[in-house]
Amino acid sequence: MNKLRRMLKSERGQTAVEYIMLLAVMTVLATSILTRFKNWILAPCEINSNSIICMFEKIVGGTDFIYFTLRK
Repeated sequence: MNKLRRMLKSERGQTAVEYIMLLAVMTVLATSILTRFKNWILAPCEINSNSIICMFEKIVGGTDFIYFTLRK
């Protein structure tokens, strides 16, 4: 019984569990942020799209930058 009480009061394994939980939370947050960031940059160009690629295409004029010649 004393051995069980000592084991329950021991804080030896708590730090490992805390680090694992912290790592899990950070992974979920990073995945969420990177998914939103990817959608903000590379979202498909629709009528009211606010992605960076679509804004660049609107400024430059769409397909003007697809074909170009390289000078030697």
